[in-house]
Amino acid sequence: PPKHGERAEHIPRQHQIPTGPFTGTTTYGADYLPNEASRPPSARPAHYPLESKPFDGTTTYGADYQPNEFERRERAKPKDLALPSRPFDGTTSYAAEYSPKRGERAEQVIRQHHISTGPFSGTTTYGADYLPNEASRPASARPAHHPLESKPFDGTTTYGADYQPNEFERRESAKPKDLAMPSRPFDGITSYAAEYSPKRGERADPVY
Repeated sequence: PPKHGERAEHIPRQHQIPTGPFTGTTTYGADYLPNEASRPPSARPAHYPLESKPFDGTTTYGADYQPNEFERRERAKPKDLALPSRPFDGTTSYAAEYSPKRGERAEQVIRQHHISTGPFSGTTTYGADYLPNEASRPASARPAHHPLESKPFDGTTTYGADYQPNEFERRESAKPKDLAMPSRPFDGITSYAAEYSPKRGERADPVY
């Protein structure tokens, strides 16, 4: 590989032309040949015997599934039903079995109201039961005597006094000081084209 600052020599590409005549065959057509497949035989039997008698209209379903005859069930109605001898009075079974119950009426309870004999003081039950509690006021957290500084204010805050800016040295540049420039003129060849030269391989023969 060339050293830093030097440019590699340009190698022109050589195009190899085939010597044989052009047959019109592409690489795809030479590699992927069509396969001839045989047609599968038909699933239909070669000889199907036909019946000689005439068609009677009976299908396969009608021949396999015959209707079954069942005996009719007897009626669940009782044979001997005794009818009442007396005339119908309009009373249903529900009204006859569920008769209304008559209970005694409960005695009314009359509340007795007691009237107070003393004078009205205007105090409610809430005001009598929930008395306000008197709490002492907490003492102030401020010190009793805070000494003030006698010197004038210089405008310095607590943040500015605690966090001082640090001075750093400037780093040196990584650029090389003495860069050798090529003496010959520029021929248009880049470093990529000079380092990565094209590889030339023989073309494979087509497979027929």
